Amino acid sequence: MVVDRIVGRPRRSLPERGFLNGRLALVTGGARRIGRQLALALAEQGADIVLHHNRSADEASETARELRGHGVRVALLAAHLDDHFQAEDLIHRAIDSMGRPVDILVNNAAIYCPGTARDTSV
Repeated sequence: MVVDRIVGRPRRSLPERGFLNGRLALVTGGARRIGRQLALALAEQGADIVLHHNRSADEASETARELRGHGVRVALLAAHLDDHFQAEDLIHRAIDSMGRPVDILVNNAAIYCPGTARDTSV
């Protein structure tokens, strides 16, 4: 954006609030950290949210409460995404829970292993 201003190009503006109204987003790993922030950003723009979690049920419930504060519909779904069958079933459950297809997939779920790069095996 700074470069755009220097060379005289018009600046890109953020989309108008609510530009995701009527859209459904599935956010995997959405209970905490980056996934939570992404889910909140989508909800602020009007997207209904299917919030996936694995072992973070308490955090997922709290995040869902915050999401609903933006006036969007929210469904909480638990699944172990390292199990192929549960991962595939998550999509079907998301559609069933909200009654429509998923428009946006945020594939954020990950394994979080605190430590240093030196301690990580390849």
